[in-house]
Amino acid sequence: MTDIPVQSIRKAFDLFSILVFEDMQREGVGLSVLANRLGLRSNTAHNLLKSMCATGYVAQTADSKYTIGPKGLQIGRLNHLTNDAAIARIHAALETLSASTNETVLFVTMVNGKRVPLCILDPVRPIKVDFTAIPDRSIYDVPTGRILVSYASPAERALVLAEWGMPGEYWQDIATEDQLDAACAAVRNQGYTVVAPDAHELAAMACPALDEQGKLLGAIGCYAPTFRCLRDRQDLIVQQLLETAARLRNDLSSIGY
Repeated sequence: MTDIPVQSIRKAFDLFSILVFEDMQREGVGLSVLANRLGLRSNTAHNLLKSMCATGYVAQTADSKYTIGPKGLQIGRLNHLTNDAAIARIHAALETLSASTNETVLFVTMVNGKRVPLCILDPVRPIKVDFTAIPDRSIYDVPTGRILVSYASPAERALVLAEWGMPGEYWQDIATEDQLDAACAAVRNQGYTVVAPDAHELAAMACPALDEQGKLLGAIGCYAPTFRCLRDRQDLIVQQLLETAARLRNDLSSIGY
C-alpha cells in the first residue's frame, strides 16, 4: 500500500478496522495490542486513537481500552436500517400502522446527535399533517426526539448535548444533566411519550424501536390533529405503536447486522 499518499490516514483506518472487525464483543482492545498488531510505536498509536476519540469514532472503556465510539456504532446502525431489506420491512410495518390509525406515521433514527426520518407515511384524507410546513425543530421538542434521547447511550447523548445543549423550554425547562437523566428515566419507565397538543395543535406520540438486545434502533411516531385525537384515541394509538415496535424488533433482527 505504498501508493497511499497520507499514511496517517491509512494507519487510522487500520486501527478502526481492528476495532470493528476483531473486537466483535466490544470489550475493548489495549493500546499495546493495537500498536503491536500494526507495528506502530505506542505514542503514534496513542495520538491516532486520541484524535479518533475526539471525533467520536473511537471511545475508551472504563479500563482504558479502545472500542468503537458512538459515531462508529451509528454507521453500523444506519447501514443496518437503510439496506433494501430493512427499508422494505420498515415501510411495510408503517403501512399497516398508517392504515390502522389513518394518521401520519414515521420511523426516525439518530445520526450524530440529530433526529433523521427514514420513512414517513401520510394517509389519504382531507386533513393531514403537512411535514413541509413544520420547520426543523429541536430534538427535544418532538416525542420521537425525546425517545431517541431517552434511550441513547451515554456517548450518543453527549453528541445530542453537543448539538442541541440542554432542552430548556423545549422539554420541562430542563437545565441540568440530573434533570435530563430524570426525564429520560421517566420516558423509559413509561415506554412511550405523548405531547398533546404540541406547538402545531397536533397530538404527537412515539415509542422506541429496539433490537433483540434492547439497543436503540430508532423511534416510531404518529401525528394527528388534536381535535380528532383525544385521550382515548391517543391511548389506542400508543398501543398500536408498541405493537409495531414489537413487529419491527422481530423483522429487523431476522435480517441481522
